[in-house]
Amino acid sequence: MNNSFYKRLSIDEAFPRRTFNTSLILSIIILLLSMGRASYQVTMGLAIGMGISLSFFGILWSTVSRFLLMGKKKGGFLFIIIGLSKHFVLGILLFVIFRYVKINSLALLMGISLVLMVILLKVTGIEMVNYVNKKVR
Repeated sequence: MNNSFYKRLSIDEAFPRRTFNTSLILSIIILLLSMGRASYQVTMGLAIGMGISLSFFGILWSTVSRFLLMGKKKGGFLFIIIGLSKHFVLGILLFVIFRYVKINSLALLMGISLVLMVILLKVTGIEMVNYVNKKVR
């Protein structure tokens, strides 16, 4: 991607908070709809996936914020440790979930991808607004 893309894409400091809040509200709505319409396995898969997605986004958000405050020398080690341990914890968590809980794996995957979809839609919306503003001028 060229440099003009990064100049046009203006993501402010409140973007992670808005993304988290949007994902949380969307998760609650999807779970409420799923509780009334879908089976127990689908609802549990969505709930567990959304919980993993929201908690890992929160961990990433917190880690990046601390990394930027601490600087590269001090924060780099913390960033690496948390980044690696997050995947280790996810592996153990998924093992326990698939071993002891009856869930729909597709619903789990959809729940895990929720925050990523919200980020993609928000960034696409920002880019579209910038494109329209550029054409109007």
